[in-house]
Amino acid sequence: MFLPHLKNQTPNLFTLSRLFLTPLCLVLLKKEQNLSAFLLYLLIAFSDYLDGYFARRWKASSNLG
Repeated sequence: MFLPHLKNQTPNLFTLSRLFLTPLCLVLLKKEQNLSAFLLYLLIAFSDYLDGYFARRWKASSNLG
């Protein structure tokens, strides 16, 4: 089982992953790697879903949100 402090930070880790992956998605679009950019965008969208799911399930909150 997750440690309590890690449990509260898990949704924030998903948010941080989106912050790092979004510029990569834009670079792929600029290089006309449309399929790769689309698949990465789907991963980013799924991480947004997981962020909300875990935050609600664990009633996690932090200074970030």
